[in-house]
Amino acid sequence: MVKVKRRRLTPIRVTIVVVCLGLLGTIAALTLKPTHRPIPSNITKKISFTIFYPTLTISQINVQPSTLNYNSANQGFSYEVLLNSKKVVISEQATPDIFSQNGVYSFKLDQAHEYDSFNTSAGEVALTKPDELSGQTVAWDNTKGTLILAHAFQTLSESEWKLLFNNIQIVK
Repeated sequence: MVKVKRRRLTPIRVTIVVVCLGLLGTIAALTLKPTHRPIPSNITKKISFTIFYPTLTISQINVQPSTLNYNSANQGFSYEVLLNSKKVVISEQATPDIFSQNGVYSFKLDQAHEYDSFNTSAGEVALTKPDELSGQTVAWDNTKGTLILAHAFQTLSESEWKLLFNNIQIVK
């Protein structure tokens, strides 16, 4: 019979095992994709264009789930977010075909009184102040076949606009 020498579990060995298990758990949590669907399937099934939606990990951007809406009459999807507690209504639709004609999109931005633009991870965003909104701002983003209009009900800084558009992602 062979005598096997058993090793004692010392505090250092226990610590090493605990640290290794913790690292494995962290790696698994970071690599596994969440199964949470931010937009119910009864809405996404009706939408034929690319849908953009804020990431769920940014504390300054809070989507109001009860405001998710698909309007079949105008084929538009909309929802409300609170960006640093300021209300912004985001509307999305398929980019109108006429926008593919040379200069039409720029003309629309001019009509809406474009005053600034900047690039984000979601594309180029144009800030406008349409006459009918009495000084409120609407941000336009025309990317990946989707026209996104974000109507701010309070004044947002450029950094807040960038925070919003840099933290929306394609969900469909």
